[in-house]
Amino acid sequence: MHIPKLYEDPLYAQLNIYQVQHRFIQSGKTNVQILTFSSKSLIFASDLQFPMSESVVYRICLNIHHSFFELYGYITSIIQSKNLLLSIYEYTYKQDTEMIH
Repeated sequence: MHIPKLYEDPLYAQLNIYQVQHRFIQSGKTNVQILTFSSKSLIFASDLQFPMSESVVYRICLNIHHSFFELYGYITSIIQSKNLLLSIYEYTYKQDTEMIH
């Protein structure tokens, strides 16, 4: 579900690797463009390539109307793009009970 009235298009966020095989990682952040989102997942575009693995947990941080969101999840699909400079990914949120802090 795309909700263009709630934020300015385009919507950008910062993505970093949070955990790999249950080990916390201090990785750098990169900007990604959020294309659409729902209550369970979002679609984002990046000029970087990311692995698709359930052992890698990513964190996405974004602001919408001065509200900060920190989302944890997995890349569950890599969508081929006609534009070879960008890759498009589906990112599925982790449930709170899955998180190990």
